[in-house]
Amino acid sequence: MFRAVVDTERARRWGIRVGHSLNVVAELPRYVDDPMIPLGLRVAAIDAFFIHHRLLIEFLTRKRDQRDIRSHDYVGGFDLRTIDPDLYARLDRDWLVASKQVAHMSVERDAPVDAPFVEFVGATRLRAHASDIFDAMSAFVRYLADKTSPYTPDFAGWLSEANSRRQAEPSGTA
Repeated sequence: MFRAVVDTERARRWGIRVGHSLNVVAELPRYVDDPMIPLGLRVAAIDAFFIHHRLLIEFLTRKRDQRDIRSHDYVGGFDLRTIDPDLYARLDRDWLVASKQVAHMSVERDAPVDAPFVEFVGATRLRAHASDIFDAMSAFVRYLADKTSPYTPDFAGWLSEANSRRQAEPSGTA
């Protein structure tokens, strides 16, 4: 169900949160393999990555509800399943993994006794997840443009900024 936000300033403030999550997903993968960063911080970076990854998946793929910001707040009819079914399926699986392994203390989180306590997730895997989100967000921005949404420049800008952060070196590195 499409419910356009009438207050464009409020909608923009909501969208800034989407941009923030894009920046987090863009920047964190580079830190998880860095042995100069304490292990606890690298694990926290992985958790934060998956929380924001999950938020973006919800924004792009989940139905509108009254509590959360969704793509449907900006334009009706966006459905990633019809645009790219394979990408949608990967994001749907990612959402489930992030929900079970990071966002909730799920009973399904139990592992066999001989399983490692922590499954290491490296930068390469995170970058692949990030690429999927950026592909899905690019599809959303194209859809906004096709519908001549007034929010197209905002989302295009946030996506562009986050993409540039994916390419940038972390501060303090040569």
